[in-house]
Amino acid sequence: MKEPPAIDYSDPRHEHDAPREEIYEELPFYDEFRVPAGKPDPVTSDGTMSVRKVVRHLARGNRYVIRVTGDSMEPRIEHGDLVLVDYTKEPRPGNIVIALINGAAVVKKFLRQKGRVILRSTNPKYSDIEIAEADQFVIAGVVLRIVEGAV
Repeated sequence: MKEPPAIDYSDPRHEHDAPREEIYEELPFYDEFRVPAGKPDPVTSDGTMSVRKVVRHLARGNRYVIRVTGDSMEPRIEHGDLVLVDYTKEPRPGNIVIALINGAAVVKKFLRQKGRVILRSTNPKYSDIEIAEADQFVIAGVVLRIVEGAV
């Protein structure tokens, strides 16, 4: 069986060298709101929203893009990273989530231990956050991936 010819990626006519606009779509980007990676902060935003282009196969109506601040999720998520979030996905233990605790937002790893919800940082400098029964707790989305590094 004959092998296919090698692709010459240095050829300026190669189709993957130039970005193609048709492979991108726009998702909501809450550029005035930053989700903290450290301690939960009250959600304060004037509701302004712009759009951010992402690769088409990632763009769905149940997703948004948001910027992370703080270093508690380093090295996985760094200060200033943009993350793609799905707000309909059911969180599983080990997922990184955007959580609202008593009206304050935070990005953390979602865990369950002995029936209790634990939110954990990937940076060992930070303590776990244990959700008490009296807390108002909502998952605002599961982080699917980092869209782009700090800008």
